[in-house]
Amino acid sequence: MTDPTVQTPGISEQDADTRLAENHFDIEALLAKADHRFEAGDHKASNSFYGAVLKYVQVNGSPSPAYAQEAERALAMIDHCRQLFHDHLQNHSYGQDFYH
Repeated sequence: MTDPTVQTPGISEQDADTRLAENHFDIEALLAKADHRFEAGDHKASNSFYGAVLKYVQVNGSPSPAYAQEAERALAMIDHCRQLFHDHLQNHSYGQDFYH
């Protein structure tokens, strides 16, 4: 599996927090927050923020082609986080066969 591209956020995590406090549907801030959390190794939180982007686009449509591409990247990142979690579970099963 090829790792999806994690974008270097254009805004700081603190600025993303401030913008999200003002507008919970700020797609750029949601994506920045997701990428910051992913870079910090907090895949559960990043997955939630990527999911919020997808939900917004599914309900409201994409406000621009650039955001449609970002929604596709968010979906790829969700799949990547899911795979990381699956790999973690397999690597820490300590010989117990939970999957078969």
